[in-house]
Amino acid sequence: MMGETATLALIEKALSYSKAQETDIYLSAQDLGLSRFAGGAIHQNVAHSNIMLNVRSVSGKRLGRATTNDLSDAGLRKAVDAAHQNALLMPEDPELLGLPQPSEPITVESLDEATANCSPETRAAIVRGVCLQGKEHDLNVSGACRTGVQETGVVSSLGTRAYHAGTFAGLIINTMSDTSAGWAKGGSWRLSDMDTEALGREAVSKAVDGREPVAIEPDRYPVVLDTYAVDDILEALSLYGMGAQAVQEGRSWMNDVIGDQAMSPNVTIWDDGSAPQGWPVPFDAEGVPRRRVDIITDGVVNAPVHNSYTAGKEGTVSTGHQAYFTGGPIASNLFMQPGDASLDDLIASTERGLYITRFFYTRLAHSKGCVMTGMTRDGTFMIENGQITAPIRDVNLIGNGPDAMSKVQAVFDYSAENEDELSFDVDDVIQVLNNDDAGWWVGVVVDKAGKKKGKKGWFPSNFTKPYVVPDAPDDDAPPPPPRRKAAAPPPGGVDPLAGGAPAPAATPAPAAHAAAAPGDEAPQDDSPPVAQSTTSRKKTLGVNPLGGGAMNELQLRMAARAAAAEGPPAAD
Repeated sequence: MMGETATLALIEKALSYSKAQETDIYLSAQDLGLSRFAGGAIHQNVAHSNIMLNVRSVSGKRLGRATTNDLSDAGLRKAVDAAHQNALLMPEDPELLGLPQPSEPITVESLDEATANCSPETRAAIVRGVCLQGKEHDLNVSGACRTGVQETGVVSSLGTRAYHAGTFAGLIINTMSDTSAGWAKGGSWRLSDMDTEALGREAVSKAVDGREPVAIEPDRYPVVLDTYAVDDILEALSLYGMGAQAVQEGRSWMNDVIGDQAMSPNVTIWDDGSAPQGWPVPFDAEGVPRRRVDIITDGVVNAPVHNSYTAGKEGTVSTGHQAYFTGGPIASNLFMQPGDASLDDLIASTERGLYITRFFYTRLAHSKGCVMTGMTRDGTFMIENGQITAPIRDVNLIGNGPDAMSKVQAVFDYSAENEDELSFDVDDVIQVLNNDDAGWWVGVVVDKAGKKKGKKGWFPSNFTKPYVVPDAPDDDAPPPPPRRKAAAPPPGGVDPLAGGAPAPAATPAPAAHAAAAPGDEAPQDDSPPVAQSTTSRKKTLGVNPLGGGAMNELQLRMAARAAAAEGPPAAD
């Protein structure tokens, strides 16, 4: 570890060699300890240190770069001169406004001495514990355990001067049998925060429970996503469009939906580089303080993250998201507002669907709508009647993230009884604008292109099901089966947006909003559900109709929905 004094002194020495109009230098230093293991034993234990110096040089409307890890005087001079010469060779960029002005530095505590001084023996003890867990179940265990220190510093000719040091620790575990696999990952800037035994149990249990998987037919399935799958989706949303450069170039999923209700009101996502719960780095590669950016609030797409260049193009200020020396701005410290339900609650709320623990090889199929393809991996299971019943073979998938999280389709006609209500017919598609109320939501009917077809209004959510983009028509397809009679859902039954099963448990009553008592049954007829009285509609913010908040909404992210409920849902 270099330390603040040595880091800033080295950068300032390099800066003194510059003859350019403007220059900034970004230093990245890392001390890494890594223990890799396979077959139940450590096969590689390494210590690695490296310091990279990245130079940017501005000459008029031209910008040049150079990088070196030669920290001798001659090496520093060579890199600084190369950046200047590269700037002179570049074409002019009329939108280049120069380097960012200095800002008041922000400090964040993320340096843990025990993690910084972690020995190979400590990492070996962690690995041994994990491997012994796998050995008990005759599993092949592999992975990696790493610890270390990351230092960054930025100094510019305009007066920027920033330094930060933080520690990191991470553990990745792969477990395999002849027919199954499991996976777990943990990380923190404090090694003591990681429950390595629990991570081992998680990876082992997935491989044990996943033995002898069965194949399933291609179809649309409600899904419950584990945290790793959600993390993969957030990473894809960031990579494919949360940065302003992608938006300005028209290749972001955010294009045309900024300011709109593009997702469920239960979805709130933000980026905060200073939050100690993540990997805090208080400034970016330009030395600009990393501001919290509320990217999606209650389903409304707000704005992307900026670096100084993209901010200059729009006449705004950088949010401090130049994550690396090159490339555009990146939202790399994402947080998602959690819901109220546990994983077990989400599984219990699903009549028939899939529990997906992890995605693999997720790639963008189309930027508009963030249509992604990929496959499941390391533990995928069938859910039936709220219980995990069998492991299934990995499946390919395709899904439209934002769109699938925001629309429902009518399964019954509804005629408005008040001026603030929404009328619709069977099969109408409704853009959900607000679902804070447990029984009545706000929406507007839209056409196939998503264009609004009238005014917005309140509507009974139990008259709808999750909307699934239809496949191309099949002339040979048999007619749909007749709809069955209604059956009363159990108390705490499945919400219609949590998998297309029975509506939330409630006593059928036209003017009351009461929970269903054990033994209550819905009338056995073919009539539509009874909408809750408009005089008792609750409009209190914070009510979570899905029981699982954003996590439950992410079940809808995949284009995997079952058929409509088998009959009219219970009244709310």
